[in-house]
Amino acid sequence: MLATLGNSPWTVLAEGVSEQISVGIGEVTIAISFVVLALWIPLRQRPGLGTILNAIVVGIAIGVTLQVVSEQAGRLGIRLALVAGGIALVGVGSGLYLTSRLGPGPRDGLMTGLHAKTGRSLRLVRTVIEVTV
Repeated sequence: MLATLGNSPWTVLAEGVSEQISVGIGEVTIAISFVVLALWIPLRQRPGLGTILNAIVVGIAIGVTLQVVSEQAGRLGIRLALVAGGIALVGVGSGLYLTSRLGPGPRDGLMTGLHAKTGRSLRLVRTVIEVTV
């Protein structure tokens, strides 16, 4: 977010809600994750420990990172490093909780649940979710 080089649809949603209700983006991210988890109910998806931890830890990490990382990151090189670091952290974090078989994150579980329910390709389901957000 601080790199100002673009955000994911979920981050844009969380930022917008955060600004509208004057609550930190980390807290809003956690709340959105639990709303998404509620959407699992009709899909008969079962959350695991990793699912719940993902919903909470991602929001906390966003809040802490925004407090620690300076908004003075004006130079393009620093901004690109922030983007690369963020992508690397998401990749490592996703790899850790997905390979541990402790359950998918809220958004991934919604995707796999809709895929199983509708028979549509994962690519199509994920694209529709991302565009809808």
